[in-house]
Amino acid sequence: MYASLRGWDTTGALIQALDIVEQFACADTPAAMGQLFFQAASKVGAVGFGARAYDAVGGSLSTQCGEGAFAAALPAGWTQAAAARYIESLDPLPPAARRLRRGTFLWSEASPKAERKWCGYWDALAEFGIKDGTAVHQSLAGGVTARVTLALADDALPPTSRMALELASHALLDRILAMTAPASDSIEAILSGRERDCLSYAAQGLNDREIAEKLNLKDSTVHFYIEKAKRKLKVRTRAQAVAQLMTGGVL
Repeated sequence: MYASLRGWDTTGALIQALDIVEQFACADTPAAMGQLFFQAASKVGAVGFGARAYDAVGGSLSTQCGEGAFAAALPAGWTQAAAARYIESLDPLPPAARRLRRGTFLWSEASPKAERKWCGYWDALAEFGIKDGTAVHQSLAGGVTARVTLALADDALPPTSRMALELASHALLDRILAMTAPASDSIEAILSGRERDCLSYAAQGLNDREIAEKLNLKDSTVHFYIEKAKRKLKVRTRAQAVAQLMTGGVL
């Protein structure tokens, strides 16, 4: 969780995140979804974007969009630049998710700028105008990890904008993973795994903070998932959402 929520407008972040989600929700391929997501994210300072999947040892998984990539929008000049190859060879983000024991963090938390060993990494990123970034990871079955990363031109992103981007990144991953999974008309298939997890704990009487502790998420992320589930199920309260899952045999 965030060390402090002071200065974080959680309601404003939720509204911003849902606005971003609406931009890509109707896209019919992961690549199209990613491009629409990036267009919305670029309005608050994003200069690069990637959605990828990795196996248990960090190797990229092959998908229909290329080696490990569901979708991407690279900074200008990235493909031919030696600096980009150097950045990709280091990639501190997958091990950072395990070390930090949380799925959402800034690039500067994964590779602190004050540490000498990361000086070359940040110098290389600076060649593309990147001052920081966000990373959102989700652990899947079989040791697979999926992630969304956003490269940022500002290392002092307003807290509300950062939270909105992170929440929308979670939603993007959920949508892409649902799109690449086998089709089904069941209620269980309508909701993402995280949405079902949150509602399952809500059915046990847990509040957002308690659910967040169980799932190693932020309170705001839990709230966001439950709000998304309510929208998908076309209900107004979490009690109604839980009731639908019970009726559908999910709980």
